[in-house]
Formats: sequence, structure tokens, C-alpha cells
Amino acid sequence: MGKPKPLLQVKGISLIETCIANYRSACISNIKVIANESLFKDSEFSFTTGKFNVDVIVNSFPEKGRTYSIKLAAENSLSQEGCFFQNIDNPAPSGNAIVEMSKLLRNANDYIVPFVNGINGHPVLIGESILKHLASKRGLDWNLRDELRGFNRVYFKSDNENLIINLNTPLDWEKYKSSIDRV
Repeated sequence: MGKPKPLLQVKGISLIETCIANYRSACISNIKVIANESLFKDSEFSFTTGKFNVDVIVNSFPEKGRTYSIKLAAENSLSQEGCFFQNIDNPAPSGNAIVEMSKLLRNANDYIVPFVNGINGHPVLIGESILKHLASKRGLDWNLRDELRGFNRVYFKSDNENLIINLNTPLDWEKYKSSIDRV
């Protein structure tokens, strides 16, 4: 796609900037971004994260996979009542969706999942007890979906198809950009 996904732009605004701005518009102020070292050293990324004053947690071991990034996020969010796990492969939800999902987090054992047209979406909002559980996990031979099965899933029902988009291929990216360009 030409550059790291967080730095891809629609209408001159990068995905990471849109993501941070949407969470800020929902009054989420304690934002942490997990990034590999090469992204962390990228001047455009550093400028954007610095401009929004977000905490960047460097994943020095990207070869350990997504589970390691999830564990880093959990370990660095233990003082929170909840934490949104937002993959850059998924466009940022609107500020309104973030607020509505936050309202559904009533219990430390809850996790909130967008549900659009019968499909589970992104991001996932994880309660405090789950964060502690994930942070305490030993090893990396687990995945988030399996770990969440022991906790209470709450659905955030929506018709916003952006909550189920995955930007995994150049074709996915082009479809997403053209859908935004029409707005």
C-alpha cells in the first residue's frame, strides 16, 4: 500500500490521526498506541502522536505477533476501568460509536463488541478485570478471542459498516478510500 498502514491517508489525514481524533472527540484522553520500532522512528508518525500527546509503547518484538502487542496494551492499561483494543487494520469508529460503547461497559468482567449485520466488529472495549487477566498471562500461546470466552460479552448493535471493515489488502484500502471520498 506504499507506506505503513497508520500513515495511509484519506483526504490528507492519516489513519492514525483519524483514530486518535475520534477517540479524543469521545473524551478519551488516555490514549496509548502500540508501535514497532521502525514506525516509532518514522518522523510522520512521531509528529502525529506528539501533536496529540499520546503515549507510544514500543513493541520491540513484532515477530512475537499480535498476542504480544495485546499483552503490552493490557500491561500498560491496568489503571483503567476499560480499554479499547483498536487494530489499525480497522478504520476508527466515530466518536459517537465510542461513546455509546463506553456506556455499555458496566462491569469489570464485560467486553463490548460492535455487531453489524450479524458480524462482530472492531474495536473491542475490554473491562478492567479482563485487562488484569490478559496482563497476567504467561507465555504467548493464547489468543484474545479464546481468552474473552470466559467473560461477559455485550453487543453494541449498529448499522455502521465501518465497524466491520478490515484493511488487509490494497483492494480493501482502495474500496475504503473510495467510500470515504464519496462522503
